[in-house]
Amino acid sequence: MTATTMQALSGAGARGPHAVDLLGNVVPFIPGEEEKISAETRKILGIDAPVAVAVTRVPVMDGHTAHVFLRLGSEVDGPAVADVLRAFRASPEVAGPPSLPKRPLRVLDDVDRPQPLRDRQSGNGMTVSVGRIREVEGGQIALTMVVHNTIRGAAGACIANAELCLARGWRPGRALSSHSAVASASTIPQPPEPACS
Repeated sequence: MTATTMQALSGAGARGPHAVDLLGNVVPFIPGEEEKISAETRKILGIDAPVAVAVTRVPVMDGHTAHVFLRLGSEVDGPAVADVLRAFRASPEVAGPPSLPKRPLRVLDDVDRPQPLRDRQSGNGMTVSVGRIREVEGGQIALTMVVHNTIRGAAGACIANAELCLARGWRPGRALSSHSAVASASTIPQPPEPACS
């Protein structure tokens, strides 16, 4: 897998570049981000395969964009991949909490979508918009994704994690069951054991 990300200014936090520094500019490096994305992708997908990543900071306020190139194990075409993504639904346990959308992926057919300005608010900012799904040279599938980085990637993810912990029966001072249906259906990490009861 190869990915290039175009990450919004809001993802940099207070110590990141100021908007005026990025007017008419792209910064082709974000410290530690390439290694983090590569490791997280392998962990989430459960694969032991190379993941090459290039990250950039771009003059967009909110919404990260990623161009992803996949070499799949079998011959598939763009429409087949789009159909699989369209059909994807979160498991009932993971789709149950109020902050999480029933359809975490939204597939767009327009050739110029997704775009951060138009698509970052899908599913109240918690849905990943996917488009430009196509075959490219070398037997690869290419696609483009947009997600709201400060909602799905930060604040909304914190709320979703708390909702999932509650759904799994975790309360402060009480251990979380590792055998719950949600735990096996979700890639969200378990909360740390409380320091005191």
